Amino acid sequence: MTRRGFTLIEMLSVFAIMALLAALALPKLSTVRTKAEATSVIADYGVIRHAALDVLETTGSWPVTGGDGEVPAGMATSLPGGFQFTHGATTYRWRTWALPDGLPGNPSDTLVVGVEVSSDNAELMASLRQLYRGPLAFGTNTRMTLVIE
Repeated sequence: MTRRGFTLIEMLSVFAIMALLAALALPKLSTVRTKAEATSVIADYGVIRHAALDVLETTGSWPVTGGDGEVPAGMATSLPGGFQFTHGATTYRWRTWALPDGLPGNPSDTLVVGVEVSSDNAELMASLRQLYRGPLAFGTNTRMTLVIE
């Protein structure tokens, strides 16, 4: 006698295996999404860096420090059309610091410029620290500054 279809046991076995595979894959999916978000932030940093260098070349000085999520005065024309100082739940801020004693490794360099990145997503910030290959990064779990050379 030939039978048609699947038994209940066979169907439950297949669903159990699918549930197990899904449980194994979902945490990896979250990690991949976080790394993709961090890669987008690094790309935005590169855009801001190039715009700041363009302002420096054009005007002879770095843009002034802006507020959280605000494009600094004079930098808007150097950025691509529609570029915002936010990306999802991440906010950017252009910063300049004057160091009277200079940098520890280079006392003659008294100005530090960078992009401050802030997000409440600690996983994103940790992933950003791993991906960043610039000269210096410092900050906390929710706010980090990526220095421009």
